[in-house]
Amino acid sequence: AGVKVTLTRADPNGTARETVSRTTGADGRYAFRNLPTGPRYVYALDALFQDGIFPGRALQLPNDTKKPPVFDTKLRVWPTTTEPRVIQVPRDDVFVTHQEGAVTLIESVTILNSSQRAYIGRGRASGGDAATPSIAFPLPDAVVRDDRGAPRVQLLPSDIDLPALLPSEFGFAGTAAIPPGRHTVRFTYTVTGGGGTFDLSRTALYPTILLEVYAADPLDLRSNRLEETEEVTVGEERYVRYASKDPIEAGDPVQVIVVAEAGSSNGLILGAAGLGVVLLVAVGFAAFRPRRRRTAADDSASPPPTKREPAVSSRQTILTAIARLDLDHEARAISDEEWETQRQVLKERLDDPGTPS
Repeated sequence: AGVKVTLTRADPNGTARETVSRTTGADGRYAFRNLPTGPRYVYALDALFQDGIFPGRALQLPNDTKKPPVFDTKLRVWPTTTEPRVIQVPRDDVFVTHQEGAVTLIESVTILNSSQRAYIGRGRASGGDAATPSIAFPLPDAVVRDDRGAPRVQLLPSDIDLPALLPSEFGFAGTAAIPPGRHTVRFTYTVTGGGGTFDLSRTALYPTILLEVYAADPLDLRSNRLEETEEVTVGEERYVRYASKDPIEAGDPVQVIVVAEAGSSNGLILGAAGLGVVLLVAVGFAAFRPRRRRTAADDSASPPPTKREPAVSSRQTILTAIARLDLDHEARAISDEEWETQRQVLKERLDDPGTPS
């Protein structure tokens, strides 16, 4: 009851042409009537609740039916929060391939909202407008931009819908509220350079547990936060994997320079290989994440054994421990039973009102 629902009709490139709003009644019902139909029209339903935008799926209303068509769809909203400490990035995977004069990046960012509320960004603390960013993503300074100076970013299939993108100080931002739990956003963009050198440096906007960059032939990577770990093959493309050794704090600079080695033509024409990477990213990174042998270094960075109570003292430390535990579980470094037991202990600490922030 009392939720504002906005109906937007958009043209083929996504630009809104007409917007009409209704407020749900006591039973939660709302209605839009006399709508144009047919394949020329696309509709999107978004709920605006406690200053948060909760996007629904796009709809097209057929015009060749004898009876009014009926669509079943679910649009869920949550109470909202503007506290940025609830947002963390457990992992950020970046694939880099070379083409003449530029590199193309495909990025998959896992976002964790550790609260029971939807995060809507700081800008809406005092009732900001519908265009206020909620979640932001950093990009290199040399990213290709459009005529208005906004980064050219193409969204790929993701776990969360970001219907509106805005340029931000460090890259781009979405306006949709981020529900509780883990979500993955995937996107692609291009970065230009000179003399075969490309600066992919950026500033971390949220605490990041693991940053991984996969550089394809003929690229060589240099970074202040990443170390070379292994070679992996995705489709028919060979990549060298670089990973962060330690968690990255919000505001930390991450310097990444890639250099195209002379004398190699592997990266000049991406063609089917580049498309293959896009498709693999779209169906999920977990399917081809390389397994690696557990080492003593891994043990020192992982949560304590099952029977020992984790030595955590603050909310941020607990979140970091949970994220590291999840990464170990994804990599098959710990059993399902050990993962569930340790995660339950950490979650109880996180829910303890006496845990300091």
